[in-house]
Amino acid sequence: MPNKTQSSMARTAQSAAGSELNASKTDENLASHTLDSRLDSAFSTGSKPPAQNGYGEDSPKHTPNIAPAQNPASPLNATHTQANHSPTKQASSMSSKHALSDMSPFAKQCFEGKRFVITGASSGIGAHIALTLNALGAEILALGRDRHKLESKRAKALCKECFIPIVKDISDFCGLDKYTLNLAKEYGSFNGAVLSAGLQQTAPISSVLSVESARTIFDVNYFGNLQILKGLLDKRAKSAEGASFVWISSNASVKAQKGIANYSASKAAVVAATRSIALEIAPKYRINAISPGFVLTEMIEDWSKVYDSAYIESMESAYPLGIGRVEDISPLVCFLLSPASAWITGQNIVIDGGGSL
Repeated sequence: MPNKTQSSMARTAQSAAGSELNASKTDENLASHTLDSRLDSAFSTGSKPPAQNGYGEDSPKHTPNIAPAQNPASPLNATHTQANHSPTKQASSMSSKHALSDMSPFAKQCFEGKRFVITGASSGIGAHIALTLNALGAEILALGRDRHKLESKRAKALCKECFIPIVKDISDFCGLDKYTLNLAKEYGSFNGAVLSAGLQQTAPISSVLSVESARTIFDVNYFGNLQILKGLLDKRAKSAEGASFVWISSNASVKAQKGIANYSASKAAVVAATRSIALEIAPKYRINAISPGFVLTEMIEDWSKVYDSAYIESMESAYPLGIGRVEDISPLVCFLLSPASAWITGQNIVIDGGGSL
């Protein structure tokens, strides 16, 4: 028979175990509440959680070959159907849709009060990202080389007053960090940036222009964007705590292709720099790279002699989910800029429809 002292010890042990269990449950509830708060800020305006399909409960479900309902109040709607991946679609028709789809998982105005710099904002991926963030409430400083293209994008912006076109060629990168610092002094602190400006040239290693091509490509893809980033990270720029930066790389940085060694090297440099910079700026700021695969943009149309219909068809068959569109890239960028990705930094996320598998 256990004596009174043993019984008392047993009761004390049971009580301690119960306290630990309750404390564990409290920690779990606290963690769950914190996660729910992050998700609410990025995915909903109310208390509804995201539906299991990845879109808001009130959003149309993704049904193949059926376009989502359009919002007549917005001139920037973009549909997302399997048919849009057809190689017969022209880049110009794809890139003319610079808006948030009704199927977006992000709540309207979820970036209200935020300010971002976007390089390469006059066309392609950069333009769509700029217009998407603008539609979500952000103020955008849209940097690009072509004034006409920037103004045409501004005309499509949901909030034109919050879409500020700035003509700047970042290939002339000397002093670009100070230029960016002055932007911060003029417009106020930033909540991040998307470094999307990029240049591609085909130059085999045997080409007499190979080295010159490398310099030209690196001036934009690496050095120009790096200087913009340096300016925003300057203490005097007073970028907001928690600011997030996204640098656009390419799946060419991880998958070899003939004739683009210089381009691939510049994009690999982006990935390597992102990892190192992430360590330097944490925990105050975050930075990540994304590596898109073959995406239909205006550049594809400009290079029609290289990217002809036969080439696009061959690329279509090489991608398990088909070749990409600008609309496929913006949601990932928005996620990485949002509080929902607060524990992600220094990563390179490949987004290529399975093309690099």
